[in-house]
Amino acid sequence: MSREIVNSYEDWEGMVEAGEKIVLCKYADPEEGAREGLSLSEAREIAAEDPGLIYGYRVKECEYVVIHEKENIEDHWVLEVAARFRTRAQAEEERLVYAYPNSFEIVEVDSETDKEVAK
Repeated sequence: MSREIVNSYEDWEGMVEAGEKIVLCKYADPEEGAREGLSLSEAREIAAEDPGLIYGYRVKECEYVVIHEKENIEDHWVLEVAARFRTRAQAEEERLVYAYPNSFEIVEVDSETDKEVAK
């Protein structure tokens, strides 16, 4: 799987701001291992300390997943996926059929890696 890696802070920040689909990642450092699927706020916080730790890659194809829970296990987010869909409308409709729709979140992910797309 070949990915177009974007290392420059200005480049990945600009891509996200322009609405491009990108997964933000962090290189490993002495204090913490590598991570993928960072939120924009997490990436900005890390980049404020060391911009060279953050990179991103363009997402070719997205899916929308309805997640029941998002849990941080050893610095990696694990999504408990209840259902996956090709469009946000389908995901919204499915979420509404659950007894407690507010306990489910819709997340956009990279179809190849299941990593969350930055917003």
